[in-house]
Amino acid sequence: MILSFNFIICFIGALKLSYGVTITIFFTVVFSFITVLNASALDPEYETIKIGLHYGSGAKISLNVSSSGGFNAGYMDGSRFVSCYPFPDTNLNVSYLGQTNININGIAYDYPGGGNFSLMPNNGTININGTIYRGGVEFIATANANLTVINFVNINDYIAAVVGKEMSPSWNIEALKAQAVCARSYSISTWNRHSSYGFNLCATQDCQAYQGISGETESTKIAAYDTKDQILKYNGNVAQTLYSSSNGGSTAYAKYVWGNDVPYLQAVKDIYENPEETSYSPWQVTLTNADIKTQAGRI
Repeated sequence: MILSFNFIICFIGALKLSYGVTITIFFTVVFSFITVLNASALDPEYETIKIGLHYGSGAKISLNVSSSGGFNAGYMDGSRFVSCYPFPDTNLNVSYLGQTNININGIAYDYPGGGNFSLMPNNGTININGTIYRGGVEFIATANANLTVINFVNINDYIAAVVGKEMSPSWNIEALKAQAVCARSYSISTWNRHSSYGFNLCATQDCQAYQGISGETESTKIAAYDTKDQILKYNGNVAQTLYSSSNGGSTAYAKYVWGNDVPYLQAVKDIYENPEETSYSPWQVTLTNADIKTQAGRI
């Protein structure tokens, strides 16, 4: 079923000046005639999302992985885990060994099937360096003799965990459902943001806050699965449903932040924001004409 409605969501951008001061600019998005579609309209590739846990300068030389029921070892074929052989050990120390080999508990293993070495727990969850996740883990050998560490997980399980970190789980269930739809739409609209590292999104606020099952509550799981696979679209394309914890009571045009005009990311006042209840206190900064001209020239 397709639903049409007006929807308001707030999001945040940042404008960094040449001398290092960052101005935080907030927006309110007013969606008119936006549609919510069920997942049947989506490509199956979106059923599993890859989240980068450790990459770039944060890639790991070694790390610990555990699961009470042991694992299956295999590789990722796109978004699908392909099992190659059982791995009964429950506590693993994983370290870099080479571009085609990996060291687990002191034993060298080839990357199976020509793909990146991946582990899927036989049941339950997986503990990756002290944080518990659903889904499995994929390792990519880097040119710097480290491992990029990726959690691959069902997108609705991911959304349940994100909602609990981006919004208070105690809030009204309908607000949590709206957040779930926005988080899912954002995920899909920015699906290839970190593709150069081999995953979709990162686990920080640079993308969406994600810390595994610690973000889950019964209410966030209900919000994720009652809106299962629903997304927001604008003129047939997945909407950029950016959001923030507060917006300062005012917004700005997207074209003045990122340089491209987006019809539904416009400047409006937010009469609902209460400065006494927001996450950040009011602040001010003094800019010279030269500062403003320098930044304006970059847009």
